[in-house]
Amino acid sequence: QTSIRHTDRPTQAQALSSKMMVGGFGDFRDADDDEKKMCIALKKDIQAMLKIEEEFKDFVVKRCKTQVVAGINYIFEVVADDCTYKVTIWKKLDQTHELTSVVRVMM
Repeated sequence: QTSIRHTDRPTQAQALSSKMMVGGFGDFRDADDDEKKMCIALKKDIQAMLKIEEEFKDFVVKRCKTQVVAGINYIFEVVADDCTYKVTIWKKLDQTHELTSVVRVMM
């Protein structure tokens, strides 16, 4: 006879799925401290991709959304010197990060 154990605690898979959606991006949410640090660490690469020679005076990571791939894709909403950008970073399985795109959002 098989017994079924009931628990109110979500499984690890359920907890992860509430944060990330396999195959598509989840909704935007506030970026946590580790996510902000990841984006800020690539600030010079972001400036280089945008061909901006002068360093950003202000650089604020607002929100992000994630997509599970072979690692995790992040799309960050960043406000830098009064411009808003969508910054896409791929966090690889080996925990390294690659800046994949930067797009200015026209308001």
